Amino acid sequence: QQQQIQHLQLQLQQQTTHTCSQHKIQQDAILNLQRNNQQIKQQASNQLKHFACMSHEIRTPLNCIIGLSSLLLDTKLDQSQQEMVKLINTAGDLLSTVV
Repeated sequence: QQQQIQHLQLQLQQQTTHTCSQHKIQQDAILNLQRNNQQIKQQASNQLKHFACMSHEIRTPLNCIIGLSSLLLDTKLDQSQQEMVKLINTAGDLLSTVV
């Protein structure tokens, strides 16, 4: 009976060690996931900032193109020139809605 108790105690100790080991592995995995999640959030934030900056960088010259082509339409142009300027203006307006 003493031998049985010792055997059970050994089994309990082994299971406890295994459980602690598994718990440590799970904790490490959770920490790793949290770090990765934080990195993904940071990357997404950086991408949004970059897009906002690029959008501004594109809109400024695009507004100039639209404005100048509108002014150009008010000048004396032959029909071919008018069609080209209207095309520039329309393309600029369409692109402006995308940006």
